[in-house]
Amino acid sequence: MIPWILLAILFIGGAVAFALAGTLLSRRFIRHGIAEGHNDVLVPIFLTAGVIYAVLLGFMVVAMWESYDGAHANTAEEASLMVPVYRQTEIMAPEKGAAMRALIRAYSEDVIKGWPTFQSTGQGSAEARITIDNMLKLYATLTPATKVRELAAGQFLETLSQMLLETSGCCRPPNRCRGSCGWPLSAAAWSRSG
Repeated sequence: MIPWILLAILFIGGAVAFALAGTLLSRRFIRHGIAEGHNDVLVPIFLTAGVIYAVLLGFMVVAMWESYDGAHANTAEEASLMVPVYRQTEIMAPEKGAAMRALIRAYSEDVIKGWPTFQSTGQGSAEARITIDNMLKLYATLTPATKVRELAAGQFLETLSQMLLETSGCCRPPNRCRGSCGWPLSAAAWSRSG
């Protein structure tokens, strides 16, 4: 992947070089056929090109800002969903709840440690995915002793699913899954119902 500074230099420098080359070549070949009156024709053309460029640049800035806002909202939503997921482990059996809380903390740390890799490559943290798989495996082993614990386990899976599927964008839209995050949740729910 090309570093963003080099990419910016290439885009800006390339546009300037293209404009200079076009101007020099056109002046060399067309100079003798252009009179002073052609400036009246060329000025509106250049003004129009400048306005179109400014509008396109504005659209690009707005699109990037919306992308940033979307990423910020997803991060805030995932972080806010971690709290109820963590709290819902309190009603689980003590040993399973403690193991689940440890996995939730490990997931949070894995996501934070994997941020530089995600930022540079766009690939999520493999460790975080493994931790999520371990959380789902642990969830599949839950055997709630009471109806309250069974309802809490169901709510835990629902909140975890919401955190993974809605905030990560992994399977949005559902028919275009970019990762494999949807099948473990379905498998865990299936194994709990059977």
